[in-house]
Amino acid sequence: MKSFFLKILISSFLLITIHTFGQEQLYPKIIENNQEFYLYQVLQGEGLWSISKKFGVTQNEIHQYNPEIAQGLKYGLTLKIPVRKQVTLTKEEQNKHSKSEIPFKTHMVEKSQTLYSIAKLYNVSMDAIIANNPTAANGLKIGEVLKIPTTDICNKDLNEIAKNNTQTDTSTFILHEVKKKETLYSISKKYGVEINSILEHNDIKGFPKKGDILRIKIKKESIPQLQVDTTVFQKNTAPQNYKNLDDTLKNAFKIGILLPFKLEMAGADKNAEKFIDFYRGILLAINDAKKQGNSFILHVYDTGNSEEKIDSIIKKEELKTLDLIIGPAYTNQIPKVTDFAKQYNTPIVIPFSQKVKDIENNPFIIQFNSPQQDQITIAKNKLLDKIKNRPIVFALFENNNDDGNSFANALQVDFLIKQIPHKKCIITEQNADSICQLAIDQNALLLLASSTQERVKPILRIVNRHRLGTNLELIGFDKWGLSLLNESRPIYFTSLFNPNTYLKQEYKEKYETFFGIANNAYPNFDQLGYDLMQNMIGMLKNSKDKYEFIFPTLNNVQSDMKFKKITNEGGWVNEHLYLIHLK
Repeated sequence: MKSFFLKILISSFLLITIHTFGQEQLYPKIIENNQEFYLYQVLQGEGLWSISKKFGVTQNEIHQYNPEIAQGLKYGLTLKIPVRKQVTLTKEEQNKHSKSEIPFKTHMVEKSQTLYSIAKLYNVSMDAIIANNPTAANGLKIGEVLKIPTTDICNKDLNEIAKNNTQTDTSTFILHEVKKKETLYSISKKYGVEINSILEHNDIKGFPKKGDILRIKIKKESIPQLQVDTTVFQKNTAPQNYKNLDDTLKNAFKIGILLPFKLEMAGADKNAEKFIDFYRGILLAINDAKKQGNSFILHVYDTGNSEEKIDSIIKKEELKTLDLIIGPAYTNQIPKVTDFAKQYNTPIVIPFSQKVKDIENNPFIIQFNSPQQDQITIAKNKLLDKIKNRPIVFALFENNNDDGNSFANALQVDFLIKQIPHKKCIITEQNADSICQLAIDQNALLLLASSTQERVKPILRIVNRHRLGTNLELIGFDKWGLSLLNESRPIYFTSLFNPNTYLKQEYKEKYETFFGIANNAYPNFDQLGYDLMQNMIGMLKNSKDKYEFIFPTLNNVQSDMKFKKITNEGGWVNEHLYLIHLK
């Protein structure tokens, strides 16, 4: 599966708060081999990238002194963080600097440091460092002493540099995953940048390796971007600025996206890939709607996985004026955001979780992934309607309590009530042949009552030997994965996601125009983002009453949706499932 970082326009779409590093940290210190270290305990949800920025050191340095983190960064782990060495000026140098009336600190360049990391360390611009150390523009050398202008008192020229840099800088960063046989030269040519620029913004030792993530600074206008009205509000933007923007874009839909991109982990968390894909789908849907004359303002936040992160996000002034919130993803974060949405009468879409607290009393919640019991009821009704009174052999697994077993138990109750012929047995690799033969003799469907892929794989190998020349058909589950389901044809299963819609090719071409090769995962999260966003845009356009949403009827790429209000005072749950028959 391709990397979720490829071609993601970080500064264009995502709100990132970077904390600057203070020189004196209030942490205990130790000395080992003449090197001074802070002792720092990892906080909940904290990543290596954020720790490196907090202390103004590189990730490589933290790895060097804490080799155990190669197995993963864990909450509560104590790390040794090297303390930066300070260089004392000679009396002659001090006199020289005092005459120039420009106060400076000095810094000795250490291994793996870049101009970018040193600028961040002292909270000054790279231009300000180069202005006082001209040779730094051509690269840094270990042991080289740099003059660093202080951040609180600078001469007029340096202030002008910083000011001009802020006003005229049209650059942005993208993250690039190094592929096999790629070199710094080939990557620099791909993005039209200098090799020195790549080195400046990355801690590279030797040659980049396959899988490394590089920060590439390029001009915004050189990126093939989605033409979306996307506004990102920075940390310290005053509330009145939002009012000015609203006056300009009175008819724009203001949408908040709260997803765990986990940017602080710099690509280490592979689970974040699906949320990047989901966001890409949202952007494609917005791009389509923009062509129809609609305008949008997006507020996008990286929620991580902690409740503390959510606490800080819902305090932001702009969230009070939103027309729609999408997310968060994790169950522990949902209640605070749904309570916030109820307080400000804002529709909120929960895309992934099946467990949404207090939905019975919150009319603003829209839940796509309906609760397990609801899905079981809808699935068994669809299946019964399709197969009529055809018998089923229920093949159960010992010590199993997954979704597949729950579905089989619920379906058996209906078979008993309706007096439909059926058999119930425990299946093992030892008796699978005889159970298959029983299903063939009775012209019955064989239901393998487990949704766990690894549990059913050895049984399916035996079942498939009985397919040739027989009418044996299975009932399975989408959690087996599309590859295993295709191998098990003919088979019935129910799912929120349709793998075979005619719109997929059209969508794929659209996706690849902006983001490169589309992945073929099932379910596909960018397609889910696209379908959900299309439905929500339609809802926002149709609904005149904040308490009564009107959802459109659409033929979606992967997931059709039918939202039903669960109680008069409650929210909305999607009750659409596909019954899929792979023949």
